[in-house]
Amino acid sequence: VGAGTEANRAACAPAEPQGMPDSLNGKRWSLDVFAHIDAQRFAAVCETWFSWAGFDTRHECHRTQEGVDIWLHAPRLPGPVAIVRCKHAPDQPVGVQELREFQGVVSACKDAHGTFTTTSTYTPEALQFARENGIEVVDGRALLRRILTRTRQCQQALLAVAYHGR
Repeated sequence: VGAGTEANRAACAPAEPQGMPDSLNGKRWSLDVFAHIDAQRFAAVCETWFSWAGFDTRHECHRTQEGVDIWLHAPRLPGPVAIVRCKHAPDQPVGVQELREFQGVVSACKDAHGTFTTTSTYTPEALQFARENGIEVVDGRALLRRILTRTRQCQQALLAVAYHGR
């Protein structure tokens, strides 16, 4: 079940408890958040982010054999419009081989766009491959910039997703 519901998008908040956990008081978004959360929490942050962008999301509890973490669906369109791979590796740049593998998955999904999102960065070769093959790449700094364009309330709601259960 995805995070993309009308109520969540409208309120810019995930379907979590209304109050902010005491452990989040004073916390703000930074690259350190990505370093402190695990891969599952990072995927949950990405899924919530895409749901706020208007997509119906369907996540995979464990990455599918095909290498998909999140399926993005648009209202009234058949099949996924995009697939997302989330790579939590704060200290390791994503290399061209990982993007080649992902491109194979994207190619197999008819009419679906590919987005590769990481907490890290990309090697120059990976960036070139992404450009040449129409894969959207989002690194940790770019995702953080996007998060920081949201209201403080939305940022806090996303922090609650990142730290859920802590």
